[in-house]
Amino acid sequence: MNSESHPHSQPPKETSLLDEPGVGTKALKASATQSCEDNHALRLHLHNQQAQHAALLDASPDAIVSVDPEGKIREWNAAAERTFGHLRQEAIGRNIDELLLSAAQLKVPAQSLVRRLLHSGDHFVGRPFDVLAARSGGEEFFAEVVIGSLAAGDPPRTTAFVRDVSDRRNAEDAVRRVQAARSGLIDSALDAIATVDQTGAIKEWNPAAERIFGYTRAFALGQEAGDLLLPGPALEVQRGELSRSFRTGKGRMLGRLTEMNAVRANGGEFPVELTVTASPNLSVPAFTIYIRDITERKAAEAALRRSEERYRLLVEGVGDYAIHLLDPRGRVVTWNAGAENMQGYRSGEIIGRRFSRFYTPEDVARGKPEQVLATAAAEGRYSDEGWSVRRDGTRFWANILLTALRAESGNLVGYSRIGRTVANVPADATAPA
Repeated sequence: MNSESHPHSQPPKETSLLDEPGVGTKALKASATQSCEDNHALRLHLHNQQAQHAALLDASPDAIVSVDPEGKIREWNAAAERTFGHLRQEAIGRNIDELLLSAAQLKVPAQSLVRRLLHSGDHFVGRPFDVLAARSGGEEFFAEVVIGSLAAGDPPRTTAFVRDVSDRRNAEDAVRRVQAARSGLIDSALDAIATVDQTGAIKEWNPAAERIFGYTRAFALGQEAGDLLLPGPALEVQRGELSRSFRTGKGRMLGRLTEMNAVRANGGEFPVELTVTASPNLSVPAFTIYIRDITERKAAEAALRRSEERYRLLVEGVGDYAIHLLDPRGRVVTWNAGAENMQGYRSGEIIGRRFSRFYTPEDVARGKPEQVLATAAAEGRYSDEGWSVRRDGTRFWANILLTALRAESGNLVGYSRIGRTVANVPADATAPA
């Protein structure tokens, strides 16, 4: 009987490798083996990534601290251990504010790192700010903090990069102290002081400059120094030299004391001493001008010259009295007409020579010239009458007054010597040789 025509015949049953004896077990084992290998590779890859991440963290010179949404520390690298003095196992799980901030900083809620890290959105992300931090031993120091973006994870973390900036802050404080001291010196100086840039534009103008020139600081700032201090055609040469000093950093005025005339705001010229110095260690060239008003000194010098001239005319005009000055060793310093008439020496022949040549050889042998100087120095003056010797060797009777001259310090600076011829020689005077 044909099977195809049998009413109850079944279609052929489909088979697979799993239905064959031993084949299914082998496939399952192969699949399981592949799955284990994949898991191992995944774990190895994850381990390598974690190792690389840890190596990067520990290689960073800055402290790296990650916190969870509660502000608890979840990452703490080797630089954080060095910076703050807390080991990683001591830091993990601690509140970042309590571990990092100083006691003074903790009292200011607005300075909270938790608040800045977690509750300020992106306001502080990537923007450096300084905090007063504390090490494990209680030492306070300034730290610069930069907040990174929120990192994915469970739970998500925010990372802070922290750098010890104590050296920078100390340097900044030192610079501020130097600047404050310099500002105090400039403001209290009696001389006018102006700082200028390479173009000659005034950048600083102290109170003395305001007083001496009559320009306010607000007006002077930004003005060209040469035009403000040395205006007009009469001072064109000095103005050009000043501008050249600023432009080239060289010139006759740089580092030298120069006397010239300056001009006040009211147009009045007056004498000054001016010095220009280059400011060292600046990336942009700058110069400082020191200006001293010497009006009073010049007036005093002129008055002294007039007084000396009157004295010279008075002394030189006296023909009956020998008036001259000696230095502390008895050498002639000045010589008038009366001295020339009495002693017979012209000024060029006697200035610089010792006054002992006015004495007789007998007096010189007894040391009388030295005794005269010593007595005048000790007692203030010495007077005497006796024989004096002219240039030609003849002798005459003279009255001499020697006065010691001393400086304000009391130091002996010389002697004045006034002499006159006495016509009537005393009867007991020894006859000249």
